[in-house]
Amino acid sequence: MASLTRVLPLLQTDCLLAHPLCTQWLPPLNQLMTSRAFGAYVLLSAACGAAATYLYDDQRNPKLNTLIKVGRRAEQFVCCKLQGS
Repeated sequence: MASLTRVLPLLQTDCLLAHPLCTQWLPPLNQLMTSRAFGAYVLLSAACGAAATYLYDDQRNPKLNTLIKVGRRAEQFVCCKLQGS
């Protein structure tokens, strides 16, 4: 318990030091969520990660194949919904 009381002031100090840095360099979350560039970055990062996983992992892995199937179905669902609206 004594070690926890010594660590808590350090954590609070780190948070106090990080807050001005994060608020100065990072835009607000609602601005990020409406940014097309941020959305494109997230989608491109996810696609690159999925491609690397597919290429360098064992392709007979049932978990990987299930994730790919679910991802493809989600992609098809979103495309159908966007096309219909």
